[in-house]
Parts: sequence; C-alpha cells; structure tokens
Amino acid sequence: MTQGDVAVGPDSAPIQPPRRWGPRVARWAEEVIPRGVGLLFLHAGGTKWWDGSKIHRVFAFDGVPQPLIVPLTHVVGVCEIVLGLILVIGIARRRAVVATILVLFVYSVQLAYLIAADNPPKDCGCIALMAKYASAKQTMVLGLVRNAFLAACLEWVRLRSAGRVRGAVGAKKEDG
Repeated sequence: MTQGDVAVGPDSAPIQPPRRWGPRVARWAEEVIPRGVGLLFLHAGGTKWWDGSKIHRVFAFDGVPQPLIVPLTHVVGVCEIVLGLILVIGIARRRAVVATILVLFVYSVQLAYLIAADNPPKDCGCIALMAKYASAKQTMVLGLVRNAFLAACLEWVRLRSAGRVRGAVGAKKEDG
C-alpha cells in the first residue's frame, strides 16, 4: 500500500515518518555551546579587568617584569571579552571556536605548570567553581578538567560545522 515513496493508510492519508529528535538536539547544542562558552569568557575577562590581582600574582610567579604585569593583565582581559562577545554574537563562529580552543589549550598549559611548580600562587585567576571546597592544587586540576571539557565541546561544534560545510561543497560539485 504505497503511493510513490510515501506509505498510505487505509483512509488514503499519507503516513508521516516518525520525527527524529537527535538532529534537532544536536543543532540546538551546536548553537548553545559556543554562546555558553562565550558568556564564560565574558565573565572571566570582566573579572580580570575589574580585579586583576589574582592574575598579577600568576604573572609575577611566571617571571613577567613588574612594569608589564598590569598592561598584560588588561590585554588578557580584553582578549577574553572580545572572544566572548564574538562567540555570543556568532560572528565568524568557526574561527572563533578554533581561537577559543587554542586559548583553552594555552590556559591548560599554564595550569599544568602551576600544578607542577613548587609554591604556586594560591589562586590562578581562573573561574574556580569549587574554590571554596578544594585546595589550590585541586582547584587547578578542576580547571584543567573544565578546560578539557569546554575544548572537547567546542571541537564537537567545529567538527559538526565543518562536516556541514563539506557536505554543502560536495553537493555543489555534484550539481555543477
């Protein structure tokens, strides 16, 4: 009982195929993840801009010359704010996602260095969700886990968008 490729019921009304939620949820997550990370970067950059004392201690521990610490803190804060705005607004999303993954990698290298160092600063200037309940080293390890999770989510978004672009390019080649 088919009419073309559509199944037909006893009253001759076409039977609709079941709706799949997977692609819709994936598309929704693909929109939400970069914006959520963008909000996180906006908060982190604003915090560094408002009170850079924690990051000042990290830069001093890293051996950055004293006259460069405050300007460098402002540069890092502004870069985080700009990257956060770009992610939230959605401008050049694929490039912004790649840039964010690279920034998270650099921050993770810094965290790993602080974890391995003797007598690092107690607070790395990161967004520490569990700082009240953990030691400084535990907070830094949680920061590494957070960065890895965020980078993995952003990489998933990047791969999905790259697959969609490749599929569109492949379809154009077949048509033309």
